[in-house]
Amino acid sequence: MSETEARRRAVDRYGFLNDAQSRRAHQIELIARIQRIASEARVVSMNARIVAARAGDHGREFAVVAERLTDISAEIETLSRSAAGMG
Repeated sequence: MSETEARRRAVDRYGFLNDAQSRRAHQIELIARIQRIASEARVVSMNARIVAARAGDHGREFAVVAERLTDISAEIETLSRSAAGMG
């Protein structure tokens, strides 16, 4: 292999690594955004459960929705941690 060919291959490998790093950085950013959304959903869920409790019998159906939102946000958090390699 010529020196020129070796240099070209090295540059190609470097470009591939840069592309891979860029894609990974983008994935990490997306996962962080998903985790923030899940966290916000948990806060909304907690507030909804409080409102439902204050409403007494009239808030029972709302409490079911709030509990489901809690479950969904927990599942999103678990999936995002798994995708990030943290779980």
